[in-house]
Amino acid sequence: MGIRQALNENPVVGTIATSAIIVVTLLFIFWHMHDGHRTQAHVPGKMFYSDDDGKTYFPDEPSKMTPFSGPHGRPAARAMVVRCGDGAPFVAYLSRDTDEGRKVIEKLAMEGKLPGMFGPNPNLVEVKKPGARSWIKFDPKNPQPYIDVTMARCPGGGSNFPRPVFPPP
Repeated sequence: MGIRQALNENPVVGTIATSAIIVVTLLFIFWHMHDGHRTQAHVPGKMFYSDDDGKTYFPDEPSKMTPFSGPHGRPAARAMVVRCGDGAPFVAYLSRDTDEGRKVIEKLAMEGKLPGMFGPNPNLVEVKKPGARSWIKFDPKNPQPYIDVTMARCPGGGSNFPRPVFPPP
């Protein structure tokens, strides 16, 4: 079976792979544009999660489906941790898998069709800012609320750009 045929028969896999490639590429470009002293891209062996609505965060395996029971027994979500200039790192937003997303991931895993690192797919996750009451799903007819949450911004604005922070290997 060729790649084209596999993608035609499993469009979700193509969407997931394409989303992962786009996110990794954007992170790579952003990282190198705003952190010039680094010479190599960081490929995370761990990912940050939070089980207290973004007040704190902890590293764990990047392949975990969310929510899962965190170290304090509370549901943990992925935490996008960023830093602005020389400031302290902070959680820009949280994401978790939707029920549909969990089913898709479990099905693909059982079929052995998951890509190496499962990237964020806006159709399979929901997001929120720390402290916000509700989670937001991606709506192709009105993507702005989702974009507003996932677009990390530095406090006070200015010319600082948020840089992603990864756990140590």
